[in-house]
Amino acid sequence: MGAAGSVPVVPAAADEKEVHEALLNKFEALKLKDEAAELPEALPGTLKECLEVPPPGDDANEATQKAYATLAEVLEERLEEFQTPEIKTALKALPDALDSMVYQYERWPILLDPSGQGSRFMRYQRGQFLLAQNPADMSKENLRKTLVGALQHGACFMVNFDDMEKVDLEEHFDEEHFPRQVLRKIELFQEEVWKRLLRPKQGDPEPEVFQLKDDFKLVLMTANETAGRAFAAEHGLGVISVLDPNDPGARKGPGRRGQDAGSEEIAAAFGARDVHRNSIKLVEAAFDGEWDVIQEEMDRGYSFESEDVHQHTALSEAACQGHMDICTKLMDLGADPNAQNDAGRSPLYRASYNGHLETVQLLLSRGADPRLAAGMETPYDVAKTDEVREVLESWDIAETEKLVAARAAEAEKLLESRLTTAAERDAYARDKIRQELVDLAMEGKTRELQDRLQELADEAQEHNERPRGTAEARDARGMTLLLIAASNGNAELLEMLLSQYKTFDPEFDKVERKTFFANIKAREAKGWNACALAVFHGHKKILQRLLDEGCDPYVKNAYNKNAFDLAQDDKDAARKVTVDRSEIRSVLLDWEKLQNPRAAALREKEAKEAAEKPEGDAEKEGKKKEGAKDAKKKGKAAGAAPGAKKGAAKKKKNK
Repeated sequence: MGAAGSVPVVPAAADEKEVHEALLNKFEALKLKDEAAELPEALPGTLKECLEVPPPGDDANEATQKAYATLAEVLEERLEEFQTPEIKTALKALPDALDSMVYQYERWPILLDPSGQGSRFMRYQRGQFLLAQNPADMSKENLRKTLVGALQHGACFMVNFDDMEKVDLEEHFDEEHFPRQVLRKIELFQEEVWKRLLRPKQGDPEPEVFQLKDDFKLVLMTANETAGRAFAAEHGLGVISVLDPNDPGARKGPGRRGQDAGSEEIAAAFGARDVHRNSIKLVEAAFDGEWDVIQEEMDRGYSFESEDVHQHTALSEAACQGHMDICTKLMDLGADPNAQNDAGRSPLYRASYNGHLETVQLLLSRGADPRLAAGMETPYDVAKTDEVREVLESWDIAETEKLVAARAAEAEKLLESRLTTAAERDAYARDKIRQELVDLAMEGKTRELQDRLQELADEAQEHNERPRGTAEARDARGMTLLLIAASNGNAELLEMLLSQYKTFDPEFDKVERKTFFANIKAREAKGWNACALAVFHGHKKILQRLLDEGCDPYVKNAYNKNAFDLAQDDKDAARKVTVDRSEIRSVLLDWEKLQNPRAAALREKEAKEAAEKPEGDAEKEGKKKEGAKDAKKKGKAAGAAPGAKKGAAKKKKNK
């Protein structure tokens, strides 16, 4: 999260004292403690007002001027960190919203979910789903085990607060079980934090072999929007507002008409519905009474709910011709007896119109609704024979209500039974594609990678779904394809990732742009961005291209190092250069002179002062540091010795 990632986020409307204390903490985290002392005792109450603090006059001492210059830089650079990002999304796009919040905004998400559908969706995702109201779920040991498992397997760690009046984790924080750092990824992924959670004697891996997966996500959920927003602002989370799927405004397109239309959208969002592959041949076979052809088409992956150009389903065609056996088999599979064609005609309407008495009776017994009309005409109005009309007239509509409700309940059970397996199947397929894309990037196969991404974009458009793989794919360390290109110095791959998505029209080629988009701000699990990786591996041309594209060289990783830090020469105790990085450092310095001349001037001044320091002083300083290191080592040894003697004495006593 940038230079001061370990510092708590300040609410945008914090009082003066809170803002001042937070800024002091930031200065300390930036190792500018002396400069922080020069700040005034009180600052304006909001961050925007802080940005308007007038600079000190020319008569102010150098430390004060430097402190204010740093203050302005920190505030400008970190202003976004103090604001709560929010994404509004329908169920179908929720997975994308989660990824955007975690990888683009670099925040854990809290779902505002008044309808409860978002929480229901998350329940069937890969990971652990905990209820905040359940003491067993929120016990210290369960939180620890669940957190370790999610970190190890790259799964979601989910806590649902439902409609509780307050979203609060304070009482559950514990360094040995559920540390406060869980709220910020870059802090949680610090070894000294997660190492305390492991219990090898209880079956956890040893710390030396424990691997954290970048796919890990912390997701909180609440139906209480006010409480959710307050928690997000206080703890630096991002907000995802889940639109109610029953709200017409949350759905795009007319959707399919019929009893199953609403549940289909939820099923699609949950990943439980298979892709609907349509077969005209199957529909025609139903009309002709050819079950063998229907079965053959279904074996090839085509849906029994296939439609022709006029939205006649296979069941509708079979009912129209009075094929009782085919109607029975299709409804046994789950075919909807109330699906209407483009003229509003249901299977019952068409069977009645053609006088198929037994088919009418069968459809009624399976929940077909005689009230569904095409225009102003119901099945009764168009009945071909008196016998059919009599059956329809004498039918108890209350029975239809029961059958429709029973069918809906059965469909819900079927959906629930398919959710886990379908979600797992989908997750497995996506993971295979992710690994395929990562492998292509690692092998430097730019053309093959570009072709595969295009295939995924075409597939997503064909089935009106989100792409099953994108250029934002990550390896186990959290390295995106762009980060892999920067690390490996692959200029061709880097250029494709930076420029290909721009060739697509933002309005008409949204799927392609989404598939090929590579986030220049992406960071891997330890906080390294593309600039830092390029500097570390000495790729000058790669670094220059990244800077031109807007990659930020000031962003610090988990080790509190940014690209400028990594570009410094390695020196021995006497300040003699052992590894010269002047060439790649010059790329950064030239960029800084153009983009941030004030910082460049300050950096140049400090470098000049360091160079002018007498060599003897440098040698003394080096020896002093070496002496301090030796003393520290001796201190450690001395500290270990009493323990060793104590152990030996105890052993002798026991003997």
